[in-house]
Amino acid sequence: MNKTKIIATLGTASQEYHVIREMVDIGVRVFRLNFSHGTHDDKKKLINIIRQIEKETHIYLSILGDLQGPKLRIGNIEKTILQRNEMVTLVHAKKSDQAGVIPIPHQEIFDILTIGQEICL
Repeated sequence: MNKTKIIATLGTASQEYHVIREMVDIGVRVFRLNFSHGTHDDKKKLINIIRQIEKETHIYLSILGDLQGPKLRIGNIEKTILQRNEMVTLVHAKKSDQAGVIPIPHQEIFDILTIGQEICL
């Protein structure tokens, strides 16, 4: 029994029935869908194509949904060089032009911090 699976990511060049069918014909058994790009309707179309090919070929095909993790970014700051162990202040803002003040436009960060709390980054 072969336990190795070929995994292929479906992207812009591989969203049509004939391309996906060819991939199955050459051995792909797991299709990765990147949910960071495209719409849910796009993904539904791909899932329907994969399931259609699965029925036609009687080959079990898996679908791997890749979900994006959080993307937390700091806001805009003037060019600055931080020194090791330097204390800075985090503020809920989109930008800062003050030295030592780092803007973070994500309220959820401040919801879990307390004033004066020290954190290591």
